[in-house]
Amino acid sequence: MILRAFILCFTATNLLSNSIYADNLDNYCTTVAHPAQKVSQYCSGIIIPASKTRNFQGERLLCSNASDRKIRHPVDFDEEAWRDKLATDRQGAFEMLRTLPDPVWQGTLKYKSHLNWSWQDCQKVTDAEKCGTEQHCKTVTNRLGEREKKCKDKSKTCYVDIDIHESVFCSHEKTDYEIRYLKSSESEWNPEHDHFTDRLANGYDLLPGEEETVVVDNGADLLGSRRLAPKVYFKNQRNQYIITMLDTPPFTKDNLYCQQRSQYTIGFSLMAKARIRSRSGNDFSIPAAHDGAPLEALIWQSARDQTGKRKDKGYPAVLQVQDYSAKAMHEFADDTDNTFKHIVLRIQLYEKTPFGILPWATSTQYTQEAKAVTATLNALSDEQAIRRSALWQINLANQLLHPDKNLYRVFVPWFVYYPARLVFSSEALSYEYQLKPATNYKLSVTTYQKGLSIYHQSCEDEPNAWDCQFYAGWGWFSPNRYEHNYYSDNSLDITFTTESDVNLRTWWPVIWATIGWLDELAIATSVWVLITRNNLP
Repeated sequence: MILRAFILCFTATNLLSNSIYADNLDNYCTTVAHPAQKVSQYCSGIIIPASKTRNFQGERLLCSNASDRKIRHPVDFDEEAWRDKLATDRQGAFEMLRTLPDPVWQGTLKYKSHLNWSWQDCQKVTDAEKCGTEQHCKTVTNRLGEREKKCKDKSKTCYVDIDIHESVFCSHEKTDYEIRYLKSSESEWNPEHDHFTDRLANGYDLLPGEEETVVVDNGADLLGSRRLAPKVYFKNQRNQYIITMLDTPPFTKDNLYCQQRSQYTIGFSLMAKARIRSRSGNDFSIPAAHDGAPLEALIWQSARDQTGKRKDKGYPAVLQVQDYSAKAMHEFADDTDNTFKHIVLRIQLYEKTPFGILPWATSTQYTQEAKAVTATLNALSDEQAIRRSALWQINLANQLLHPDKNLYRVFVPWFVYYPARLVFSSEALSYEYQLKPATNYKLSVTTYQKGLSIYHQSCEDEPNAWDCQFYAGWGWFSPNRYEHNYYSDNSLDITFTTESDVNLRTWWPVIWATIGWLDELAIATSVWVLITRNNLP
């Protein structure tokens, strides 16, 4: 019985080991390392099964990418006291700002480590490069009625070693970090310096309404890295910085390898080297009276509902916003000889749907400072921020026919506007656009600090700039000359909902919207037909 069992076991094992080759295909598989269970060298607790270790090629630990960000805002200080000091003692004003604490903060980068290894499996494939080709011929009748033989090469099928890459979760990792801003060197940045700006005494200072997003990244690739290369970068960067990675305890600078349950601590120091051009700041907020009492951002115009009854909230007629940077920015403009500085406010109307806010503005209105700032009692306020602010009142609904000056007028579709513009005025090529009933809307308020040289300017306002000349494409190839890049990135958003029974709309918006959609559909259909007819990818 024992002999019989041994013979059966040997036969079964032999059949199993040779079953994959029973089809008489070429076999190019070579077993260099036999399957065997392995304990991971890099991830404690992971055992690699024998079924995934044939021709084992090695293992490694990879860490995923991680980043953390912080939005930096201006440091608060007594601006009126500083202005008084500046008027009598410039060096004293310089030292007053230099005593402000440097921005410092800590955070944590959280990421994962994965164990990766490679091995080879013997698999059947059909591939000309790996298995070669064989010629297949057949006899066919050509157009002349003659018999001829036609041959073509076909890929052969064989057994070859295929590289298999495996990955399993190992552990959660973290790296603590610290960001330190350092004041610019006093020997290189002081009131005696030719281009010194008093308001930016520390070098890294932010002006009212400005934001600077600082991003700390562990430097790992998208697919994971064996070694970390931490870095710092910015969004809406205000200064050119000298970035130094700290290497004094408890900070680690070198040998930041991906390790299981690692707990590194890294640090960066940032010293401003020079101010660079950036997008305008935006310090507009919900308005307040001189005594600090909040004011309504929207003043509504009454309108009749569908039954003829007058409703108090027909549609927003006036927008009120407070510019808390008003005096500070005008003082900065005077100090830097930007005497023609003024603010342009852009108000964009967005419609909210059940699927979210539509990505395009329904209408846009532009208002300049001189036409919107209104007289107030702010100068009598006990609060310095209110004393130095300005109240804007913008008429959203007015008698002006140009859509850039009236929120409730929009242009006809572009394919009608541009040809007709040769004959008609812009005002004539617009129509009234009233709000939909029972609809959620958002007003997005952004700013453009026109004439202030530290901010991006349009070619219209800097016609002599080199990239605004004809040989540079009049600014077409300079992204910072585009409106969405010189208006502020941060916005003041005001939401409201229209009454369900107030409908002041005419048929014109529906007609023009339908024409616009039909035109876009026609363009999309033409492109599709062009692709399908020419078999384009």
